[in-house]
Amino acid sequence: MQIDTKIRHVTRSGANLFLELGFPAREASHLASAMRARIEQIQQHRDTQPLPPAATLTASRRAIR
Repeated sequence: MQIDTKIRHVTRSGANLFLELGFPAREASHLASAMRARIEQIQQHRDTQPLPPAATLTASRRAIR
């Protein structure tokens, strides 16, 4: 059995992924805004919290960042 790995579509940077997935424009806009807010929240939290020891994650500290 062969796994299909053909790329059929690439979403350009800055595009509304939810709009491309077929959500109505208003809902796609709301979902994209909520997603950006959540990503920003996670990034802010990550920047204020120390990273766990690399040994715990079995990865180098450089790979974690």
